[in-house]
Amino acid sequence: MNIFESVYTLPSFGEFAIHLVPENERDNKTREYDNLLGKSYLQFGLYKNGVFQKGHKTVVYTLEGSRLLNRDDFNPTHKEWFDQSDFLSQEYETPSSEIISKINQINSTDFEYNLTRDSKRLIDPKLITDQKAFDKLNYLLKFKSPNSINNVDPNNIIVHPSISNPNDNETSVDIETDLKNDYFIYYFDVQSNYSASEKGTLSFKLGFINKANPKIRYATPNRIYLKNLVNDYALYAYKEAIINSITFDNLSINETLKSSLTRDEFINKVKNSSLDQNFVSVQNLSYNSKNLVEIFGNTGSFRFVNPIKVNSLPNSVLVQLAYSPSSFTNKNDIIKTDAWFEISNFRDATNTHSSPNYAEILSQISAQYGMKKVFLANNKTLRRRRIELNYKDVIFNLDKQNNIVTWTFKKQYYQKLLERQNQENAKINFHFNTNIAYLDNNAFSRVFKHDKGINVSLDWNELKSKKIIQINGTTETVNNKVINYKLTFNLTDEGIDFKYEIIGNNDYKIVGNNVLETLQANSNAPFDNSKAVYFNLSYGATVTIDYLNNISQEVFKEDKTNWFDYKNMSFTNENVPLIIYNKDYNKGAMFEYDPNQNLPYKFHEGYKLDIEYMHYHYQDSRVKDLYNRASLIYLTGAQGTGLFVGKASLDSSDGKMFAITNNHVINNDSTVQDPTQNTRIPQVDLGIATNKYKNSVDNGYEPRNQLYSVPIKIFPFWTGRNQISEDKSDNNKYVDITFYLVDINEIIDKLIEKGRFQTALWYKKLLSLPNLNFNNYNKDNLWYSSQKIKQMSNWETYPEYYTGRLFAGYPDKKLSGYIVNRNTINDNREIFGLKNDRTKNFTPVFVRGGQSGTGVIDGNGTYISTINSAVGWFSLTSWFGYSSIYTNGKTQEFNYFGIPNPNQDILSIPNINSAASNVMKLNAWDPSISIPFWIINPKDFNKK
Repeated sequence: MNIFESVYTLPSFGEFAIHLVPENERDNKTREYDNLLGKSYLQFGLYKNGVFQKGHKTVVYTLEGSRLLNRDDFNPTHKEWFDQSDFLSQEYETPSSEIISKINQINSTDFEYNLTRDSKRLIDPKLITDQKAFDKLNYLLKFKSPNSINNVDPNNIIVHPSISNPNDNETSVDIETDLKNDYFIYYFDVQSNYSASEKGTLSFKLGFINKANPKIRYATPNRIYLKNLVNDYALYAYKEAIINSITFDNLSINETLKSSLTRDEFINKVKNSSLDQNFVSVQNLSYNSKNLVEIFGNTGSFRFVNPIKVNSLPNSVLVQLAYSPSSFTNKNDIIKTDAWFEISNFRDATNTHSSPNYAEILSQISAQYGMKKVFLANNKTLRRRRIELNYKDVIFNLDKQNNIVTWTFKKQYYQKLLERQNQENAKINFHFNTNIAYLDNNAFSRVFKHDKGINVSLDWNELKSKKIIQINGTTETVNNKVINYKLTFNLTDEGIDFKYEIIGNNDYKIVGNNVLETLQANSNAPFDNSKAVYFNLSYGATVTIDYLNNISQEVFKEDKTNWFDYKNMSFTNENVPLIIYNKDYNKGAMFEYDPNQNLPYKFHEGYKLDIEYMHYHYQDSRVKDLYNRASLIYLTGAQGTGLFVGKASLDSSDGKMFAITNNHVINNDSTVQDPTQNTRIPQVDLGIATNKYKNSVDNGYEPRNQLYSVPIKIFPFWTGRNQISEDKSDNNKYVDITFYLVDINEIIDKLIEKGRFQTALWYKKLLSLPNLNFNNYNKDNLWYSSQKIKQMSNWETYPEYYTGRLFAGYPDKKLSGYIVNRNTINDNREIFGLKNDRTKNFTPVFVRGGQSGTGVIDGNGTYISTINSAVGWFSLTSWFGYSSIYTNGKTQEFNYFGIPNPNQDILSIPNINSAASNVMKLNAWDPSISIPFWIINPKDFNKK
């Protein structure tokens, strides 16, 4: 059987059958093919009892859509990578003399960086050669040409030092035009080096394989030498990282000079920068094998800064260490350690010894990021870590009687820190955002101010021993009003269960939502028994953990985070290289808590970037499933992205699915009252997510083509118009979201009919995915609470949270996906994007037309929001399915999707124009469309 008929089953009837015409009977056209365009030519004939019937054959047909020939289809034999023998040997033909002449001219002047949009360079020669990622140089370097693609934002152009060999003269060859169209190009015999004068260097040769005739091969005769090659991501991230990697092991302190000074003399000299330059030196300092010269360009100098006296360390001074590459001639280049060093044994030291008050020490020092740290003179390290909780994990629960607040501080947040050997002084410090709800001008500060509310420090060893700790307390007394409460902390296998309950007066009740409305001053009725205590339920607590051990630098996982992994890098349809990769995501570690995740100077030791590129080849089912849900939408006058959210029928054989996009992408606003009228849009092209699209290096198909896209009818049944508020005061609200139905079975049938099996399999996989969760997210949004906490916090109570998002879309019809660890959650929307400081941005954000309608989900498979607008190449705005906005003294709420509260009758929801309402109308019209799953089984927001 031929290869074609091993894939396709051809028709037969009785003794007759259709097969390909025998080789010797075919028309000459069938001997042609085009691997670069994916075309071949077939001719079919009639067979009787297995014998071809001469003269009974069809015309020649063109078969399109085959996999396209690419450079990775050619591999060296019996070795890791190409060498010269793969291009220059007797078994290969040489190209024409004209081509040979062009190849022989090539030198370093023909190459330039393939920069990111904000002009960052991404080449670390040593890492590339160590990882043997020679095939990735095609993505990291470009050939200089008037025709080469330029990714750089005109507003972000930075002129970098030339990478060319100064001994090379410019050539007349244009590799992009003269060679690349006809030849696959390979970097081989690649070598790297580093010197202070030339930075990173690469030398290599280029090999060429003819695309039409792979037997034609050639290679550059001379080595090509590039210099000044750097990875800007490393230069920016490693500056803080190397300075914060300093411990006492790196410090050499002049003991003679130190013992000649009193404590006060030392402090004065540090303050006025007159301390002898030989007082301290730093030795053996590197980060990820890079030293100060490689990171900063020179050795610079160090000095102690910010001296502090602490009462419980009477013979010592706490200082930070500062570094300046300009030796402190430029005030703007100074970097300080976030850690402090205890300097002791001064001339006036006494023999007085007492146990230090570690809480006092930690309260007196500062930190830029999420950990306070002191290297003590006894070689121990004191820490206070600010715990960055997932924002869902600071949602507290109020019982139905409004008497008891409960919460679980999950084990994942303290396990790696406290459940290990040789920990001392272990404390868990909670600040609870609660107090008496007396509505005067100080109502907010009583709840949220760092020294108000409730502050509790739990001794970890005591909690481990007793399992349960109870504390009685009172709220602040205001105008003779005071409320007694009891706190309970119960250590369980899941974490620490917390309970707050009012005691002594059953008339007093707790309230915890709509913070701005609930706590606004009310001189006429400042106190109400039914709202006696305010306990913020959307952001109930902030947490820090103190401990002491003998570990100077802590790492909590084996795999490096944010690794510059050239072997696993991606190259997008935007022709941008993306080299940051997290290997442990392939083990399910995405969104797992790491105590170092909020410390940027722990770049490879646990830090989580705000936003990361979602590599298509990550082996995490959440990544694969999301890419399987994201579809390209293309119709006359509009393009965008849709998210398939779940099945529309309980019948497993029914292929109808719900999907979401923007109203401005797909709309039919006559659906408000009756979703069955005039709703079908006759032809929309839907495309799929794949990593096989064409880019400037690799051959591939365009996103909108017959292989990956299919024209289909769609059924928009709700388009966000005429939304009614919960209090019915507004019946004309608009949200830019559309729900629509698509029959996936119809798509699969069309694709199979056209022989597009790969795309048909994509849609079959889509049908197998579980429904996304829906819930009442944002009903009491945390925006207002978190803003109040920020205004009234100190370092310990600052609201630091991560979000855990995933989204994939098609800006300019080019696929891109993101993993979001942190983003801004606003009042009725959320924002994703870059920082204003370009040195803090490590992930390009592709923002173009076509991103509209992109659905955002979380790591638990819950729909969160839909992107509808953007600031070009910088940020994206995404809208929730529930709006809760405080305006003119009250909170106005809109339940766009019609998600019921627990035990609420769906028919009692005021918004009769909700998405759920329209699905119920569809169900009455066509019972095969089921009642929406977010009504049957709505999820609590802080539950999986």
